[in-house]
Amino acid sequence: KALKNSASEEARAKYKETRKANGWVRSSSEDYFESELQRLGFNYTRNKKTEKYPWKCDFYIKDLDLHIELNLFWVHGFHYYTEKDAEQISIWKSKNHPYYDAAIDIWVVRDLKKRNFALEHNLNFAVVWNEKQIQQLISDLESNSCTGFRDYNEMRF
Repeated sequence: KALKNSASEEARAKYKETRKANGWVRSSSEDYFESELQRLGFNYTRNKKTEKYPWKCDFYIKDLDLHIELNLFWVHGFHYYTEKDAEQISIWKSKNHPYYDAAIDIWVVRDLKKRNFALEHNLNFAVVWNEKQIQQLISDLESNSCTGFRDYNEMRF
């Protein structure tokens, strides 16, 4: 309801495309990625919290010990937050709405905590920000070249 009253037309369209499942928002892109994991025969779980990673990641591929975050929704800023994004945060704060406050926490605090944790603990970790990057991740999984920390915004395709 808050989204309907306060977000852009684009955000409302994205919201309609998503649905609540197991307490998490699932998108058609996540469902597509899951179907590709099934096609490739990977042993995976959705919304998995492991002993190595203290948050539920979108997908965990057991065979590769790979944690995957699909940061496709606008609250992730479509990239990791940097100081260059301070103006956007000011705009969100000016909305004075809990929905935007939560988005700020996700983008500025939680996403960075997750990234830093993955780097500090040398996890196999992949994060994608758009559909093109999902395709690249699938290709990397097919060629078995998905190890270490991989921010698909930082990779050249």
